Amino acid sequence: MNLTAVSLFASGGIGDWVLRANSIDLLVANELLADRCEVLKCNFPETHVFHGDVWALQKEIIAETKKRLNGKQLDILYATPPCQGMSKNGRGTILNNIRKGIRPKAG
Repeated sequence: MNLTAVSLFASGGIGDWVLRANSIDLLVANELLADRCEVLKCNFPETHVFHGDVWALQKEIIAETKKRLNGKQLDILYATPPCQGMSKNGRGTILNNIRKGIRPKAG
């Protein structure tokens, strides 16, 4: 039985190739940007890809994951959010807001 994974902030799935190389089944993935979602779908056609804000889609992502797990336990939650230094939000903005209890907004 292969291990299972969910990938959040997946981009085009480049980081997820490591999962595939290690026989880990990528069940569900999420990406905000449409063009990256299309690349992800091409790279991982067996994966259910959600396009949009992870906060807005969290219930759907969880439901689809549970459906695909069919009673089994999820092994890996793989999240690769944007680097703060490269983000439009600027250095430290996301972390400081999280510390204040403010959820980051997509976009």
